[in-house]
Order: sequence, then C-alpha cells, then structure tokens
Amino acid sequence: MLTRSLALVSVIALVPAAAVIAAPSRMTVRPWSRVITPAFKKCAAWPGGTGLVVDGDFHQVADPGSHYSEYYTGDHFAPGWRVGRGSIDFSGSTGWGPAVPNNACTIDLDGINPGSINARAFTTTPSSAYTVTFLMSGNGYCGQHVLTMEVEAAGQSQQFTWNTASGNDAEHGVYSMETWGFSATSTSTKLEFRSLDSRKSGCGVIVGAISVTAT
Repeated sequence: MLTRSLALVSVIALVPAAAVIAAPSRMTVRPWSRVITPAFKKCAAWPGGTGLVVDGDFHQVADPGSHYSEYYTGDHFAPGWRVGRGSIDFSGSTGWGPAVPNNACTIDLDGINPGSINARAFTTTPSSAYTVTFLMSGNGYCGQHVLTMEVEAAGQSQQFTWNTASGNDAEHGVYSMETWGFSATSTSTKLEFRSLDSRKSGCGVIVGAISVTAT
C-alpha cells in the first residue's frame, strides 16, 4: 500500500501547472436577453433595417420557431423593447403555421390580457416628420373578430383595426405593411403599440418589422 501511495504522489507531481483547466466563468444573462445555443437561431433581420428604432425586427434575440413566449408588464423581451402593460406573446417565425414574411418574429398584443409594447426613446429633430412602418396581421385562433390597436408617438396617435373573418389572419399567412406619420416635438421620442381590445381573449393584433425613418 505504501508503494502505491508513493507512486500516485509521483504521478501527481509530474502534472504541469499549465495542464490544469480553469473552470469557466459564469455567464450573466440580462432580463431581455436569451442565450443563443446551436439549437436556436436568431430572429431574421428585416430587409432594409429598422431605422431609428433599436431592434425593431427583434433579430437580436432567439427565434422561438413554432412556439411563443409570454411576457408581462415591465418585461424586456428584446433590446430596446419592453411590455408597457398587460401581457404580450412573442411568436417565432413559424409560430402561426405559415411562415411570416421574410421569416420575421412577431408580437401578439393580446397575451393573457390586452397589452402594449414600448420602444426605447430615439433621437428626433423637433418639427421634423417621421414615418413608422410595421408588419400587421391578426390572431384568428379565437374566431372572427375585429381587433383594434393604437400607435402613439410624440403625443400623436392613430388606431388600426384587423378583421379576422374568412381566414384573414396570421394562421392563413395574411399580412400587410402599414405606415403612419408623426411630427416630432422634442429631441427624444418614444413609440408605443397598444391593444385596444376590451376582452381577455388572448388573440389580438399582430405586429412586427417595426421601423421609424425621417420623412
């Protein structure tokens, strides 16, 4: 036994210090970030970018694919974006069945409760005109309904509606590109998309590929 112990000590003594592998440092994950692993790809970047809005196409986070994630008031679901009130569903590029145009990820503004999303303030020039563009559809899972949302920036707003009757919904691959303009009132402007649906159906207006550009 003594001979075996001495031999083991000799072997350990011969291992150079450089051969010791340091333990990997722990990764800090921010609340609005996802760890991208080989099993996940990021949401697709929208052609042409998203202008003044940070990550308006959500391409900096993982694509849930055929699934979705629920986010609640105060949650950051993408860089520069958070839930303002209620809850929303973050859907993958194939989360509605048919692929979203350009494989974009989208937001259903009605999660468990009607919700809203807020973009981080971006730099603007007072009295200058800006154009907001976004991809729009409706969640038809709950049946035929007229869904309503409002877009607001610089104290100005406009309502948009989507009728899911006759298969006019994301489940059937139906989308449109919408535009809205506003005039900046300060050097910093915030943008909000909020559901105006009164019932808690879990099916609301769908938005994605959000962009703001100077007109």
